[in-house]
Amino acid sequence: LWLSKLPQNWRYAPVLVWYLLIFWVGVISIGTSVIIKWTFIGKRKPGPVNMSTWRICLDWAADWHFKASMGIFFTFFQNSRICNIILMMHGMDTDFISKFQPVIFLPSKLDLVSVRRSFISRVSFDVQNEGLYRHLNIIQSSVGLGVYLAANSLEISGIVVPPFTRV
Repeated sequence: LWLSKLPQNWRYAPVLVWYLLIFWVGVISIGTSVIIKWTFIGKRKPGPVNMSTWRICLDWAADWHFKASMGIFFTFFQNSRICNIILMMHGMDTDFISKFQPVIFLPSKLDLVSVRRSFISRVSFDVQNEGLYRHLNIIQSSVGLGVYLAANSLEISGIVVPPFTRV
């Protein structure tokens, strides 16, 4: 449909077609990921965990699709605030000032994470502990590489967490 409107006699026309094709597959895949998240998982709130086999499979499916989609999309928008918008669409409470790697946050955990005016490097975190979902709140902080954020109702506010520590 739109392919006929592109310049056909241009030297790089085939490259442009493939670039646009991959870009649009990424956009559609992210949209599908948002639909899968809200259909399979819905909104999670802190409280008791219901971890049936069915719930584990649905979480895995939504998380896997998100990682696969972000792999394509991340190629184009790696350091962009568009990633913040994508995580907002998946349910994360964040702003446009915060900077982080979007692939560390999975749709099955996003409703339980708030990030405001912060920088987060490549970290790992858990929002489930002792049969309860917990909320993770990071405000005006910098979290270093390799930090593990434990699953307690945790609020990190106005501090710098050094690399390779456990909080």
